[in-house]
Amino acid sequence: MTTHRCTARFPALRHRVTRLASGTGRMIVRAVCLLSLCATTVSANGDFVRAAYRSPHGGEVSASGAYHLELVVNDNALLVYVTDRSGAAVPVETRGLGGSAFVVSGADRVDVPLRPAGVNLLAGRGSFILDPRMQVTVTIRNAGREAGRAAFHPLSKITP
Repeated sequence: MTTHRCTARFPALRHRVTRLASGTGRMIVRAVCLLSLCATTVSANGDFVRAAYRSPHGGEVSASGAYHLELVVNDNALLVYVTDRSGAAVPVETRGLGGSAFVVSGADRVDVPLRPAGVNLLAGRGSFILDPRMQVTVTIRNAGREAGRAAFHPLSKITP
């Protein structure tokens, strides 16, 4: 039985420290550490892609399911470029992809349908105000089922 040096000062901890030093206790501690590391990696994935991936069309890039989505916002148009995880263009028409974008800009809330408009491009038009605080949630659908969702802040400056 192994003990820790702090048990000399705090005898009430002797049982707990001894239990953690046992085989089962070590496995529990390792499992908790591993799970917390995995959760941190998964939650940071979207931010990592957004910060580290240089966008080819000047928009904001985010990971969504099996895809990377790049959102480009023009006057009243939304352009969503779809690539796979390696950066190769995904042919949206042949795969039956479509979607929608929910735009929150100031007091306006607009739902914009996205339709295929090119090889790897989904486009839609709506009436919204360009605001640095605007938020856009893009939902990609494949044959009517949700294939991915990503949140964007397209006009805010993100520093890597």
